[in-house]
Amino acid sequence: MARADRREQSERKLRKIERLQEKLSRIRQEVQRMQGIATQLKETPEGQISLTDPDARSMATYGKGTGLVGYNVQTAVDTVTHLIVAHDVTNIVHDRAQLAPMAKMAKAALQAESLNAIAD
Repeated sequence: MARADRREQSERKLRKIERLQEKLSRIRQEVQRMQGIATQLKETPEGQISLTDPDARSMATYGKGTGLVGYNVQTAVDTVTHLIVAHDVTNIVHDRAQLAPMAKMAKAALQAESLNAIAD
């Protein structure tokens, strides 16, 4: 019985060692992946990387220290037809400088000589 107990203990020990080695291997792979991301992050001018969408950027929200990864979409709509005549997708967080460029795009799309633009 003592011999059987020793064999069971050594088998359990071997299984535990194998599980730990597998876990260690997964951790090492994850560390390598994170090091690759850290290297990539150093090379980006914005200091941001989105793992789900490479073009998306963190955009500040109203809460302190919060953000949302996404885009800022601008549209210009014709007031007569209610159709979108121009659009733009940016990573600029705020809309302060977006009215004039969108108005110019709408004016060109409508081939209008003048245009009244309002922002919401």
